[in-house]
Amino acid sequence: MAHMQKFVDKFRFNAKRATMAQSRIKAINKIDLVDEVMMDPSCVFIFPNPEKISPPILRLDEAVIGWT
Repeated sequence: MAHMQKFVDKFRFNAKRATMAQSRIKAINKIDLVDEVMMDPSCVFIFPNPEKISPPILRLDEAVIGWT
């Protein structure tokens, strides 16, 4: 929100950026503020030690790897 406000303050009166500044003002007005978190609860994850895995761990037959 502060970043958007800084943009608005900088470009509000610039003719080329005025429409962008106006849209940011509208976006700032739509943002819902939430109360500050007073105490963040702690969470502890405990994972058991895994058993030894004998090779092969992974086998691919006729696989095609890539992206499009």
